Amino acid sequence: MKKLAAFTLIELLVVIAIIAILAGLLLPVLQKALERGRAVADGNNLHQIGVGTLIYINDNNGTIYSSTTSQQDPSGTTLYAPGLLQLQYVPNRQVFHSPFDTRADKTTPPAIMSYGVNANIINRSATPSSPTDFDGNWAKLSSPSQLILMAPNIDTSNANAVTFFPKDASTPTVLTVPTPATNRADYRGTHNNRSFIDVLYADGHVMPISYKDFSDSTSIDEGKRRWQPIYP
Repeated sequence: MKKLAAFTLIELLVVIAIIAILAGLLLPVLQKALERGRAVADGNNLHQIGVGTLIYINDNNGTIYSSTTSQQDPSGTTLYAPGLLQLQYVPNRQVFHSPFDTRADKTTPPAIMSYGVNANIINRSATPSSPTDFDGNWAKLSSPSQLILMAPNIDTSNANAVTFFPKDASTPTVLTVPTPATNRADYRGTHNNRSFIDVLYADGHVMPISYKDFSDSTSIDEGKRRWQPIYP
C-alpha cells in the first residue's frame, strides 16, 4: 500500500497565506454587494412610503398631513404623521425602518422611525401670510419632481436626532436641512462611504443623490427648489 504524503508545515502556511489573501480581496467585494442590497431595500422602503403618501393626499382633498395630524389605530394608539400612513396606506411597519439604520428596532410602538419628512412640508402654515407659505395643498408645489419629501434621518451620534414611531405632536419626525459637509467625516449619507443618500421626491420617484447636493439649500436655485415647497 502506497503511503499518503502529508503536508509539510511550510506548505500549510503557504495555503493559509493564500486563503488570507483571497479573503482580503473578496471582503471589499462582498461589502459592496451587501451595501448595494441595502441601498435597493432602502429605496424600496421610500417608494412604498411615497405611494402611500400620494394615495393619502388623494383621499384627503389633495392635502398632505401636517405635524399635528393624528388618528388612533384599532388598539387605541395615537399615530401622528407620517406614522398614520401605517393605518391603511403602508401597513407594514418595517417599511419605516431603513436597512442602514443600525439602531435596534421593535415591532410595537415606540419603535425606530428611520425616515424624516421635509420640515418645510410638514411644519406648514395654517394661515399663509406670504406667497411662499405652504398650506399643505399638493397642487401648489412649485417643483414636485425636485422637492425632497422624505429621506433617511439617521444620525446615531446625536441623541437628539433619534426618532421614534409613532411620534407625538410636540416632536414630529421631521427632516431639516443638514449642515453642508466640508469633508468626508461630515457626511451622514447612507452609502458610498456615506457620501450618497436615497431621497423620496414629492412626485413619488426615488433617487440617490450626493450628500453634498442634499445638504445645499441656499447657494443655487436647484438647492432651494429641493427644500422649499413653493419657490418663485
